[in-house]
Amino acid sequence: MSTLTRAIILFSVLGYSQFCFANLVITEIMYDPEGADTKREWIEIMNTGSEAVVVADWHFLENQVHHKLSPQDFQSLEPGERAVVVQDVPTFQQEYSYSQFLIKSSFSLNNTGEELALSNKEKEVVFSILYSSEWGAGGNGMSLQLINDDWGQAYPTPGEENAGEVVSPGDEGGDVEEEDPKTETPKKSVETFAPTLDIPQFFTARSSFPLEAFATHTKDGKKKILNGYYFLNMGDGSFIESSDPLNFAYSYSYPGNYEIILEYYSSKLAFEAGEKPITQLAKKIKVSDSSIEISNVDIETNIHISNSTNTKINLGGWKLFSGDKNFIFPRNTYLEPSGVLVIPFRVHKILLSRERYINLVSNQGITISTFLPFSQQGEPAFATNTVGGGFSSDPLGEPEDDEGPIDATDAYLMQNPDKIRVDFYRGEDQAVSHPEDISETSQKLKIYTVYAAILAIIIVIVRVILRRRFREEKPLEEQEDTVVGDIELLE
Repeated sequence: MSTLTRAIILFSVLGYSQFCFANLVITEIMYDPEGADTKREWIEIMNTGSEAVVVADWHFLENQVHHKLSPQDFQSLEPGERAVVVQDVPTFQQEYSYSQFLIKSSFSLNNTGEELALSNKEKEVVFSILYSSEWGAGGNGMSLQLINDDWGQAYPTPGEENAGEVVSPGDEGGDVEEEDPKTETPKKSVETFAPTLDIPQFFTARSSFPLEAFATHTKDGKKKILNGYYFLNMGDGSFIESSDPLNFAYSYSYPGNYEIILEYYSSKLAFEAGEKPITQLAKKIKVSDSSIEISNVDIETNIHISNSTNTKINLGGWKLFSGDKNFIFPRNTYLEPSGVLVIPFRVHKILLSRERYINLVSNQGITISTFLPFSQQGEPAFATNTVGGGFSSDPLGEPEDDEGPIDATDAYLMQNPDKIRVDFYRGEDQAVSHPEDISETSQKLKIYTVYAAILAIIIVIVRVILRRRFREEKPLEEQEDTVVGDIELLE
């Protein structure tokens, strides 16, 4: 199919919020009005996405220039709404009755054809079309319109739904020769390649985010997701290759501005041969420094985690641990921007001690924050955020003073320095045992009990042996004297 009878439209779906999408497309072009062109050229655009589009954030790319769009008395286009980009608002209003959504811009369309495009706030091309005067609408009062996935000429419908069918050349009016019914007008096939790169615009270092990347192909109204060869450059020196659409989680180790570039090829062989990608898309992501930390452990041993960033953080897969005990956050556990998340003791079940740090580790295995609970009275609890200064080299480091495990009374006194501890004594020099003393006494009591049981068994055995020996060695006379009352009768 020749380039004169073919339109190639390339568009991509870009997110204007973290997980929402919106895109603009060109649906009508008045490149050569009947008569003079000055101030009378225009294009129609339409929001085909699912979210409202802030028009002033976009540009009209023509002749390699990103022309600014200035909406008149409105700001955004809702899904399905159309607007008209004009050279001169008063001139357009004199010629057409439409005046609802008009956008002023500076441009000059080529009467033989050129490539037109729409670009987003970062001047990334979102939609482009290469039109030709061979398609019609060349000074005959008609415009080029996208009708049923096909481009052709029809009577102008600025700001409204396009015409129901294309007006064939020769049907514009006037005396025309009768066409041969056997001769068919070649149909222009619209072939669409749409690369999609779904990423958030902002995120924090050392915290993973979901990423989805794929390309779709649409022809004659049929759309499908493509297999082939995907090359995804993450902008930090790493890249991902796949023959299937990509859907995974990724994290950046350090803050900064990164550009992610998706390229799609028909095969890996085409990539290695140096061919140009069939379609590609570049998007930027801002990664801020992580300010997630354990901010407090209260008297009830509930663990407080704070987020001082303006980004919502998913803690799913993160871990709290101290010693050999740990707690793993379930999936979709979110920490709101500038918020605090309190994990109760009944949930984390980690026995805390002032001799051991409690650590917060990301789902990438990186220590984000360490915290020393139950500090000395009058001193704040010790906490560190290891993200800003690099990785923690000793997340389980011990404090200088080894005070041993802290009980509830000590914790209460630390929170209430105006209170004092009073011990009740059993005697002049004997104090009530503390939990550790009770534990030691219990161990000694068990040992003494075992010793006593063994000694009792030995005594019983000795007594049995001595009794048997006494019976065997007793004199016979003593045994006979014991028999009395026997009488013997003699004749």
